Amino acid sequence: MWRRLGLALLSPLQVARFVHARRLGHRLGLQSYQVNHLHTADALLSLSGKRVLEVGGSLPSRMVIDHYNCRSWTCVDSRTEYTAELDFDLIAPADSVSRSGANHACAWSFLDGRFEQVATSLTGPFDVIYSSAVLEHVRDLSACLDQMRRLLAPGGAMFHAVGPIWSGPSGYHVYPSYFRKHGPTAGGQVVDALGPWIHLVKTPEQMLAHLTEFVEAPLAQDAVESIYRSPRLSRRVFDEYLAAFDDAGLQVAWLHKWKKPVRNAQTLRALRATGVDTANYRFDTFWTVLTPR
Repeated sequence: MWRRLGLALLSPLQVARFVHARRLGHRLGLQSYQVNHLHTADALLSLSGKRVLEVGGSLPSRMVIDHYNCRSWTCVDSRTEYTAELDFDLIAPADSVSRSGANHACAWSFLDGRFEQVATSLTGPFDVIYSSAVLEHVRDLSACLDQMRRLLAPGGAMFHAVGPIWSGPSGYHVYPSYFRKHGPTAGGQVVDALGPWIHLVKTPEQMLAHLTEFVEAPLAQDAVESIYRSPRLSRRVFDEYLAAFDDAGLQVAWLHKWKKPVRNAQTLRALRATGVDTANYRFDTFWTVLTPR
C-alpha cells in the first residue's frame, strides 16, 4: 500500500527536495531529526495541498507552507507551563497567513497548550496528523489517539516518529542540554555515565549509587528523578504502543524500526532477566503511518 522508505527517499525529486530542506532547516534553527521526520512524512504521504495538524511541535511556516506546499499547518504545543486555569492562545504571525501566488490561501497557526486539553477546541478535519518525538512523552496515549482519530479526515493518515522509547537503549531520555541549574556541562556528565539499557537493568537506588561515582550527589538525584519519576516520560515499551494503536481503532500501514543490536552478553542476560520480550529492546525509535480501521 505504501511506498518503501528507501525508494521514496531515493527518487531524484525527493533527494533534491531533501537537500533543500536540510539547508533551509539549518537556516531556521531546526535539528536534523526534525527535517528527517518531516521529509519522510512527505515522501510517504505527499504533504503538498494537505491540511496538517502537528501535535507537540511547531515547525515554521517557511518549511511546511513554502517548501512542502501544505494547504494549512496547525501546531499544538505546550509552550508554557500549562495549568487548568491557563487558556491557550491563538498565534498567527502576519508573515505566515498571507501568501502570494499558488499558496495564497495557505495558513499557519499555533495553539499553546497540551494536546489532550486543546484538542477539544479543534474541529478539523485534517488530512494528515503529524508528530515528531512526541508520543514517548504522552501520559494518556489512549485519549490522545482518540482525539487524533476524531480530527482525521476520511481517507487521512497519521505519521508519528516515536522515540527514544523506554524499552530502547537510550530510553532514559537524558541529553547534554539537561540539568543546566547544575552547570553548563552537567547534562553531558550524566550522559557520559549512562550506558545502553542501563535504566532497565538498574533500580532507581542502584542508578543513584552508580551516578554518584561520576557526578555530585544533587545532580545524581535529579538525574534519577528525571529518568524514573518525571511525568515528561511515558515509559512505554514497544508492544504497548502497538496495543494503544489497536485500541484506538488504528492500523499500522507502515512501520520502520531503527535497530540497535545488544552486543554485550552481560547486558543481554540482564535484559532477559527483566522478563520482557527482548525483541522490544532492539531499537530506540520507530516511525509509523497509522490509518483508521
